[in-house]
Amino acid sequence: LYAVGPVAAQSIVFGTPSATSKFGVAIVFTQPYSGATVKSASVLVQQPGDVGPAVLPLTTIGPTKLVYSMDTSGGGLYPNTPITAHFEVVLTDGSVEEGPEIDITYADDRYTWHVKTGKVVRLHYIDASDSFASQMLAWGEAGLQKAATFFGVDESKPVDFFVYPSEAVFQQGLSQAGAIGGVTLSSFRTCFAAVAPGDSVYGRSVIPHELTHVAFADASDSPYHNPPRWFNEGLAVYLSDGFDAGDRQLVQQAVKNGTIKSLLAYTDYFPLDASRIYLAYAESVSAIDLMIRKYGQPAVAKVVRAYAKGVTDDEAFTAGLGVDVATFTSAWLV
Repeated sequence: LYAVGPVAAQSIVFGTPSATSKFGVAIVFTQPYSGATVKSASVLVQQPGDVGPAVLPLTTIGPTKLVYSMDTSGGGLYPNTPITAHFEVVLTDGSVEEGPEIDITYADDRYTWHVKTGKVVRLHYIDASDSFASQMLAWGEAGLQKAATFFGVDESKPVDFFVYPSEAVFQQGLSQAGAIGGVTLSSFRTCFAAVAPGDSVYGRSVIPHELTHVAFADASDSPYHNPPRWFNEGLAVYLSDGFDAGDRQLVQQAVKNGTIKSLLAYTDYFPLDASRIYLAYAESVSAIDLMIRKYGQPAVAKVVRAYAKGVTDDEAFTAGLGVDVATFTSAWLV
């Protein structure tokens, strides 16, 4: 009779991992290893805003390295998205081991990007003169600080702003055929816009507009509830352009034609077709204009910051304005 001692656990040694990406093709994660035999493996991938990582099983396991190619040809992954990943393996004895963290930023590497850096904003551009790029950066810095002051938040963390030189190139970069003008992804402090080289009229509008969304998100951020879309967009238009004559005319014409919509129609989404989206923006900024004239800027900022406490729309509006959403929207429609 022989005494049987404990069975030694298998041991795996992870080497230094790496990741490479090619825009519109794939992100390839590689993890060298040695030691124990790997029975199965997955790569766990997390993007900003994800509740938890996506678990992507490997179909092939190499004898010295694990490789996973994440297909990005279908779009859906924005440029400048920071990706965090690591491999998880199951050994033949059933034990589970996790490899070291891998970090990569998914870049639109189809172009050579030039960069101008301000106090907070980092402007990335493809095709613009040095003087126009400096103008765009200045508009961005001023617009972000104006919004920060309005909402009562500090904006000192860098924001990346990518300027595409045409609507077509912009839509290709974001894989969104219906995208118009600009997009903000506050979860990783990145903005995008289509600004033709030298187009100062549109540039001085869209760049502060998108950066206002960053400050709005910082002031209202909550994992429980997003503020109404019209409220967010209306404030971005108001702080970048005000309630201008063009938007006034759109609203007045809609009232005259009977095509005006309730603000509640724009709670979650804006229409994408050109015949309706501009009216949605015009209605939204007209509501903000009324709100500020009637209740004042501090009250509106208080509504924005109330959302950070995870309250409902009615609770946020009541905290700042003293009326619920339905009461305000009814007054706006009169």
